[in-house]
Amino acid sequence: MQTLSSLHQQACVPSGRLYLRFPILLLTLMCCCFLPAAFAQRETGTISGTVQDQSHAVIPNANVTLQSTTTGDRRTTVSNGEGFFTFAASGFSM
Repeated sequence: MQTLSSLHQQACVPSGRLYLRFPILLLTLMCCCFLPAAFAQRETGTISGTVQDQSHAVIPNANVTLQSTTTGDRRTTVSNGEGFFTFAASGFSM
């Protein structure tokens, strides 16, 4: 016959199988929650601007060069009639 004390101990200690499954379930849920955030990190971006002279007048059809300071890679573009230029999805480190 079991005493009240032993019944209390059995009720307070979770079964071994459930006790081992909880951390695995928790880890799986955490991975599912944070996985999309990990893929959201990208090393690309768009750089755009307007070419102007010292008097702030726009310069149309200007050659613009984007160069990485770490790799030396270069990209070039030409500004439009309003002096606007853009480098879409520049994927190298600056």
